[in-house]
Amino acid sequence: MRKIIIKWLVCPVFIGLIPIVLQLITWFFSRNKVIEPFSFSDLISFGLVLNIHNIMQIFDIRDPEVGWHISYLIGSLGLVIVYTLFLGMYLAEQANAGQYYTLGIKIALTF
Repeated sequence: MRKIIIKWLVCPVFIGLIPIVLQLITWFFSRNKVIEPFSFSDLISFGLVLNIHNIMQIFDIRDPEVGWHISYLIGSLGLVIVYTLFLGMYLAEQANAGQYYTLGIKIALTF
């Protein structure tokens, strides 16, 4: 069990935290503090990394009697889709893609 926890901490958590830590380090050493210490896209990327790792772990289950893995797989895939839509909305807003494009993404999210 300890090996599984260490593997989980090393793979998705530390890899997912790399962009956040690098941005904090860059913000700390920048002279004029133009960049933000935290970015919304980094947090979304962290969520994506964790959910994709969950999907990979679910596919490693070989026991056919375990019925819960289908519902967890559907939930993780749903969260990946939501995180991807949030990331797309954020990047479109940052790129000033236009009000109509961002409005279209927000309307698509409501359905």
